[in-house]
Amino acid sequence: MIAVKGLRGRGKEVSRAGLARILVKDFKRNRYIYLMLSPVVLYYFVFFYIPIFGAQIAFRNFDPTAASGISRGWGSAGSASSSTGSISRAS
Repeated sequence: MIAVKGLRGRGKEVSRAGLARILVKDFKRNRYIYLMLSPVVLYYFVFFYIPIFGAQIAFRNFDPTAASGISRGWGSAGSASSSTGSISRAS
């Protein structure tokens, strides 16, 4: 059972199925507010959440010959053993 507060602040025990019905009813009642909110949520998802993947992938070692394209090592420690990406000086 989940306690849900009503409009007057009194707690009421509700089962999960009852909670789902309450949420669906709330969504139907406030559908236009959720519709107005959706472009803002979509904006933040596209421009602030999705780029996080690009930021974390920038620190992985890229190996174009691997099946996934990304080798398992992180940072520069994993690239010391690979032949790609290392530059050696002729002495």
